[in-house]
Amino acid sequence: ISPTYLVPSASENPRLRFWHWYNFDYQDYGKVQIKVDGTDNWVDISTSYNNTGSNIWTYPSIDLSDYAGQSVQIAFFLYSQSS
Repeated sequence: ISPTYLVPSASENPRLRFWHWYNFDYQDYGKVQIKVDGTDNWVDISTSYNNTGSNIWTYPSIDLSDYAGQSVQIAFFLYSQSS
């Protein structure tokens, strides 16, 4: 179970920032998701990375203002069918 985080107010420009390097095969993909505490629905908050790679470390910035003042969980969803 992932921890719950309180998203700061929109005036504080809340962002999810993290370093990542990725390389996804044509059958694989990854995305970042969010779930508001007390709900069952995970929502995609990033593009779906599939059949692509960064080949370098990148530092994405995902706007969380839509969730300001709410308790949320963050998930890094990775899927692979490759062997």
